[in-house]
Amino acid sequence: MADIFVSYARQDLQFAEKLAKALETRGWSVWWDRRIAGGDRFSEVIAGQLKEARCCVTVWSSQSVGSRWVYDEAGYALEQKKLVPVLADAVDIPLGFRGIHAVDLRGWRGNLQHAGFQRLAQDISDRLDSAPQPEPKEPDKPKLRASDTYRAASWLREAARAAAGFITPVIDRIAQRLKAVVRHFSTSKITAAASACVFGVLVYFVFLELREEHTTPAVVQNTTVDGILAQVTRCERNNNTLSISLQVVNNAQENKSITLIGFLIPPRFDEYYLFAEGKKYLMLRAQDNVPVATPAPQGLHVSLDPGRTYTFWAKYTAPPPDVKSITFYTPIANPFEDVPITGSR
Repeated sequence: MADIFVSYARQDLQFAEKLAKALETRGWSVWWDRRIAGGDRFSEVIAGQLKEARCCVTVWSSQSVGSRWVYDEAGYALEQKKLVPVLADAVDIPLGFRGIHAVDLRGWRGNLQHAGFQRLAQDISDRLDSAPQPEPKEPDKPKLRASDTYRAASWLREAARAAAGFITPVIDRIAQRLKAVVRHFSTSKITAAASACVFGVLVYFVFLELREEHTTPAVVQNTTVDGILAQVTRCERNNNTLSISLQVVNNAQENKSITLIGFLIPPRFDEYYLFAEGKKYLMLRAQDNVPVATPAPQGLHVSLDPGRTYTFWAKYTAPPPDVKSITFYTPIANPFEDVPITGSR
């Protein structure tokens, strides 16, 4: 876990590198995204480092004020009371962050004696002194992957169907015999026989229901964020529209909260789309061009405690009536293929 997380726009790489090296001379550990190892999942690593860091230094510049990633990271740091902003250019700080004083580093070239850098070092020191120390972590436990859980659930579902298929013929024979009993009983005994027959018929219908093939089991995927499971829980046609519900679940085996940053926000809504019969379907928009979907979460991020879920829904133009399934694309997981469509035409 690093003491300091540096948030910056890609165009400010040289400034961020100088700042990180200067802060390390003060004895602090500093994390910035050039330290992601090859093969690591980019968004997962950033979200984890931002959450674990005790302080977030956000570099506001002419480039970063328009970056949704910097905006999201600063929003999370502000909410967690660990934001320390700096000014690299003469810019207007975005709304929502102007109440926090930004240290002026305009024109700074890496001089450790610069008055602005000295002020920044003092602000960080004050922040770290007041920040709670992290609790020691328990050793990692072996993980049960989400895919293993889903395979087990599928096996149990098939076993239940097989049991229903075995018992149904037995119920059929019992019902037939009860009907024969009713025909041969005397009038005085019809009531008892009829009651037994009704009971048998009721049991019979119960097993018919078990035997019925229910469509639309959830289509499940592991995501780019370790410990988060995503599943399409609804794909329903209603005349000319199609409603999709995507549920994300904190399925991590260790007892920890997970934060999703930058996935469920308006700039990325066009990355949630359908594909069917060679055609791409984007999210429907209202007259003011606002997507017809779940509003963006407060703070533009979602924090999930262990076992908790978050459901995202959106509406699309429905494919032609003869299309029975779609592929659903999202920025958080691999494509959800062969998602069955339910509902009326």
